[in-house]
Amino acid sequence: MRAVTGQPPAKGPTRLVTFRQRAGHFAQDTAEARELIQATVTEENFVGVSARGNQVYARLLETGKQIWVWVREGTIREGGYNDQPWSVERLLRGSR
Repeated sequence: MRAVTGQPPAKGPTRLVTFRQRAGHFAQDTAEARELIQATVTEENFVGVSARGNQVYARLLETGKQIWVWVREGTIREGGYNDQPWSVERLLRGSR
C-alpha cells in the first residue's frame, strides 16, 4: 500500500505482513481493514518517527480499539489494531 503523509494512501496490492493471523493484526485483507489502516495515515494521527525511521500513526475508534500504522518512504509497511491502546512510547518502540 502506498501512503503520502497527510493523505490516505492509494489502494493497491500488498505483499506486506499487515494481514496475518497474529495478535494486533488484521487476519484477512478486506476492504474494511484497508480503509481503517488508510484512514489512520493523516497529520492529525501522526505519533512520531521511530528509531528505525518509520512514521508512526495511531487513532482510537469509538469501540476503544487503537488502529496503528507504520509508514516508510511513503509506503505503508505494517498496520493493525490493539484492543488496549498502546502509549506513544510503546508505539514508537514497537516499530520495526
